[in-house]
Amino acid sequence: MSAQAPLFLDPFKAADREARFDGELPLVKFTRLLEMGENPGGVVKLTLGFRRDPLLAHCVEGTVSTEIEVVCQRCLEPFRLPLMARFLLKPVRTEAEAVALDEGIDPVVLDVDERLDVVRMLEDELLLAAPWIPKHPDESLCSWRGWREAEPSPEREHPFAALAGLKKH
Repeated sequence: MSAQAPLFLDPFKAADREARFDGELPLVKFTRLLEMGENPGGVVKLTLGFRRDPLLAHCVEGTVSTEIEVVCQRCLEPFRLPLMARFLLKPVRTEAEAVALDEGIDPVVLDVDERLDVVRMLEDELLLAAPWIPKHPDESLCSWRGWREAEPSPEREHPFAALAGLKKH
């Protein structure tokens, strides 16, 4: 089954039904991501699948992608930064359940109504995929390449070179 993803849902019921959601959400709903950059009219593309794993634990897996305009920290010019994340998460009801999970299992904590906030979950994954310091992926795209064109500094005499000459005498 493929349908437009709701903003909130019960992940346990969705996993029991093996629900799938494909589609897009407006980027304006991702406020924390927009603090990094902007893309008026942008969309977040998503694919979500809910299932039970072989141990009958509920899981949500999928991909999420978007593109935002950020400032390159190398040349200070804006550029489009593509973001994409793949994830496999286990829904849990409390932080205590999340801490108790085995190493390597990523939890997603439900809200107080035991619903999954789809936008928050996807936004978390995109923020984790974002670089700490945004810069053009290819240095040749940077408008400032002055560091390459700088003249090499003239060779200076080593401060102890005179001592080496005295040592020979």
